[in-house]
Amino acid sequence: MGKTLACGTMAIGLALATTAQGQVEYGDAGIRTIDASETVSVALKAFSRRDEMIVHGSERSILLDQAFTSIGPLLGGPDVVQAKWSEIRGFGENVIQIEIRSRDGGALVPSSLMIGESPAEFIGWEIGVSDPIEFLPFAGDVNVTQYKVFVSENRGIDFTVFDLTSSFRNPWDGTDVGRVLPLRTPGGPVNYNLMILEYTYEYTIPSPGGVAILGATWLLASRRRR
Repeated sequence: MGKTLACGTMAIGLALATTAQGQVEYGDAGIRTIDASETVSVALKAFSRRDEMIVHGSERSILLDQAFTSIGPLLGGPDVVQAKWSEIRGFGENVIQIEIRSRDGGALVPSSLMIGESPAEFIGWEIGVSDPIEFLPFAGDVNVTQYKVFVSENRGIDFTVFDLTSSFRNPWDGTDVGRVLPLRTPGGPVNYNLMILEYTYEYTIPSPGGVAILGATWLLASRRRR
């Protein structure tokens, strides 16, 4: 089970290493709560005790349900930080997954990184700061019921899971800021090259007539794309 501690304005999740069995798999059925043309801004950051930096240069926006997209060079080197996000659709409860990885397998924030004269001690992220997730109007207040972060040092073969649900404030405004994970653990320094943010949330289900209209709209849009 995860436990959340406070470190200044940043929330740090602590958890045992495990495989990502809790990770929800992608599915295309159910009610869409986010328009297919929606984008969200993503920034991956490194923190020392005094300073911080975006490890790929600047915050970037990415389109929903696309393949991994470059959001900038990793710490100025040949490797690149990539990201993508998806909505896994259900009925009354959906999941948003945001995945961030290094293209070539390098550490997103090496444990040896220096920020100015201080070592990097935390990896963090900012979602939706300049471009928040906007939910469709019928969804009403969106409330996150489970929030987990999966991190891997071997590109997804094994994961450490952090449960940050207790630190989440509802209703969700489509942003997520001020959270970090430690780069130094009781088992030693870590060099994560893959991170998955997973938000499970509840919303208002539209009336049966509304569902029918939504379904017809999605079908028409699908035909137009083809």
